[in-house]
Amino acid sequence: MRIDPFETWRRSHAALVWEFLSADFLSLPDFAKVCQRARQMREQVGTLTGDAAGQPRITEPREVRACLAALDEMDTDRARVETLAAAIGDDGEFEDIDKTQLGALLRKAGCGNAVSIGAVDNLKNAKGYKRPALEDAFSAEDSAA
Repeated sequence: MRIDPFETWRRSHAALVWEFLSADFLSLPDFAKVCQRARQMREQVGTLTGDAAGQPRITEPREVRACLAALDEMDTDRARVETLAAAIGDDGEFEDIDKTQLGALLRKAGCGNAVSIGAVDNLKNAKGYKRPALEDAFSAEDSAA
């Protein structure tokens, strides 16, 4: 028996075309029902997470929150970047952070550059961050959202 290569190609090609053309389509209302059922199933087994489960992602700059907590612990409204880095450097997330890294993170978060904060840590004209600059980063995040 002789095999005709063209006949083999034609049959496989026809099967391939049939696979492409034989698709099932759902109307939008049917698709919405499928999605709702899938959501119910995920809720039942506890795998629904994130925005769908009412747990929106936190996009606030965590380094700013850590610096504000450090200011609270130090009972002050201003601190040098070195002091803030040392204060939050014990936390696992910011372990061993230095002033250059923290300054870059705070600038990126919208706190601006370090400014003159007056006499702090036995320095007459120290540079660092004041509480309002750190708090403004949160209001900027809220207005951007």
